[in-house]
Amino acid sequence: MHNRTVHNRTVHNKGDGGFAGFLTRMAHQTGVASYPGDGDQRWPAVHALDAAVLFRLALEKALGGTAWHAVADEGDSVRGIVTVIGRRP
Repeated sequence: MHNRTVHNRTVHNKGDGGFAGFLTRMAHQTGVASYPGDGDQRWPAVHALDAAVLFRLALEKALGGTAWHAVADEGDSVRGIVTVIGRRP
């Protein structure tokens, strides 16, 4: 058996799931869109369909012992995520 590793932070789809989904649910429950600290933290994420493609490619084409990363950038700031959540009804 040849091992392959796929790394991803959080997976989201249609606004559900992951850290952004948690922040959205909290905002709807409390009526306040907030974030911990100063909001400068970065939160990398991947869409569920993109993650599925990566997993398939890793299984079909990757050499054993390789690692694949589902995030290609530094991520969005938590403040930026919450700002968008605060604009939504």
